[in-house]
Amino acid sequence: MKLIDIYKDELVASSFNDCFSSVLPGYFLAEDETYVLFKLIGDNGFYHYLVRKDNINTISRNSRVVKEKRILIEEFNKLELNNSIFQITELDIKEDDAFNHTIAQVIDKKIPVRVTMVDSETQIEGLITEINDAFVELQSFDKRTLLKIDEIEEWIIDHFDDRVFFLVSEKLGYQY
Repeated sequence: MKLIDIYKDELVASSFNDCFSSVLPGYFLAEDETYVLFKLIGDNGFYHYLVRKDNINTISRNSRVVKEKRILIEEFNKLELNNSIFQITELDIKEDDAFNHTIAQVIDKKIPVRVTMVDSETQIEGLITEINDAFVELQSFDKRTLLKIDEIEEWIIDHFDDRVFFLVSEKLGYQY
């Protein structure tokens, strides 16, 4: 049975990439043979997280983190906040195609991404300008970086920090 079938529409806490001490709360959105797409809840709001399935360590339905986030979600919903800086770009989700469908939308909507490379702490931010079966090109200002897809461990999509950086940079007239 697929993870999306077990946890669909349920807030869970997961740990990833052999980091059992860092538990991230969120929702499963899509899954294919290799990847799972999550909508995670960070300190500054939601963001999308595309990660290889074999990098998932644990999934918890009733942890302290899940209980705390449920309370926060309920309380924030009562406030009816509509501040778009804390909202993520909506993606049309295909439950059975986590990678290709998500990345196509990220390119089309010019959503900032941050990727973490396998076997390193290296993170690279930018906008995806080109992708094929083996490589992805990220552009940030005048710098273009060509990366092998199979060397990318995780894709952080539309994170608050990256969104703010690209928004402010664009308003200041920087080209990327």
